[in-house]
Amino acid sequence: MGTCPTCRRGFADDVEVCPEHGELLLPAEAFLSADTPLVTGQKVGDYLVEEVIAEGGFGTVYRVIHPLIGKHAAIKVLKREFSANPEMVSRFIAEARAVNQIRHKNIIDIFAFGVLDDGRHYFVMELLEGLTLERHVKTSGRLPVFEALPIVRQLARALAAAHAAGITHRDLKPENVFLTFDEDGLATPKLLDFGIAKLKGLSGSVHKTRSGAPMGTPLYMSPEQVYGREIDHRSDIYSLGILIFEVLTGSTPFDGDSVMDVLTAQTTAKAPSLRSIVPDLPAELDEPIHHMLEKSPDKRPQSVSAALERLLAAAEAAGMIPVAARRSAAQPSVPQATVSNPGDVIRRESLASATTLAGELKATPSMPPDGRLQKALLFAVGAAAIGGAALLVMAVRNAPATGSTNSPDLATATAALSAPVAEPVVTSARRIEVTTSIRITFEGVPPDSDVLIGGKRVASAKEGVALLPGKDRVKLTLRRAGYAPRDLWVVPDKDRTVSTDLMKAAPQPTAKTSKGDLEF
Repeated sequence: MGTCPTCRRGFADDVEVCPEHGELLLPAEAFLSADTPLVTGQKVGDYLVEEVIAEGGFGTVYRVIHPLIGKHAAIKVLKREFSANPEMVSRFIAEARAVNQIRHKNIIDIFAFGVLDDGRHYFVMELLEGLTLERHVKTSGRLPVFEALPIVRQLARALAAAHAAGITHRDLKPENVFLTFDEDGLATPKLLDFGIAKLKGLSGSVHKTRSGAPMGTPLYMSPEQVYGREIDHRSDIYSLGILIFEVLTGSTPFDGDSVMDVLTAQTTAKAPSLRSIVPDLPAELDEPIHHMLEKSPDKRPQSVSAALERLLAAAEAAGMIPVAARRSAAQPSVPQATVSNPGDVIRRESLASATTLAGELKATPSMPPDGRLQKALLFAVGAAAIGGAALLVMAVRNAPATGSTNSPDLATATAALSAPVAEPVVTSARRIEVTTSIRITFEGVPPDSDVLIGGKRVASAKEGVALLPGKDRVKLTLRRAGYAPRDLWVVPDKDRTVSTDLMKAAPQPTAKTSKGDLEF
């Protein structure tokens, strides 16, 4: 009886090749020391196995379910040959310890650990639905700046949290960043694979392998990794610079015909400008990325937060993001009144000022400047000439601090509400104009691109779109022959200019050196 090495199915003696996989069947003796796949319904800890979802060089990942509460999870099982290797088991345990010391929303959660009856080690982690950043770039092409920066910002925050916990990832690359997408298409990155992370335990000891051994993936390795020297968090900053370069251009900055060529370039070559690969990218982004790619760790940004702040400042200077979007990577996100999708409006004004209908209320120049401003409510009522309707306007205005001689009497202003007036009067704001439609215009896309709503063409990008004012988001789709369609979400509460681009539906250039080559 022969067995297929791929599906492990057994066949009669007269069958030589697996009819499904075309593999030459092997005798049972060949599998005595091989891993036995987990089968559907098999119990591992508190979970039941459903199916294989990924296989790699070090192990297999299964989708599992808790039979009592119905919670899905993933189980990563280390191969038998590595489970018998103390160094590999040490890395495996270190990965679980690392993510639990950091506990960050952008780092995958590992919440259980165990050993199978045959001695293989496993851990249970959250089940992620989506794809890796590497696959996303390969299938969709390089990412536009407005789409890449929110991903990079969240990833940088995860790294900052890891570094604050004394952990250096050492293998940062798009393959180790997993993207999940919400119902609006917004991406949330999850940092994976801390298997070769440099981990400082509670006792201060450092988890590492053989001294002087290079660790990582050549296309993303820092010079100090190439040389096998002692590394710290600044090595991750170098790898982050390469990741950002690749996400924005579709290719890595250092390449070659062999692994040795790549390693040599990592230690000696200067990174090319982004515009030499993608002419449409702003020149302002070169400096912060090249700063991350300095060969000496001392010349790089000394924290991932500083590196991100510099990148966002450059993007802001290039007009690619609004000022409000530039916040320190180490700081938690503060809820704001903004348009939800970071990609739908690039150059947009702050939503800090209150609006009524389609108009804005602003203080008159007569209001005295004062550094100690307080907010007060001013109500004004007027009889509208059209249809005899009453118009109620509520404005948020900056009033001088208490004690100012020019401060208005709020009680007097409130009492004035009952006074009859002949026509609408707004003394501290410009007259309100009712806008019957909101104009959405586009830049950065071919003017003959079609704009669709609900799958139907409504205009061209050159014409722009007129929408009824409102607070609910509207989904617009930009489409043009030869390009991948792009969905945008806009809130029609004011006239807006959407800055975006369309990616050509053509295969992306591939690196000469495989990313899987020589993964130490």
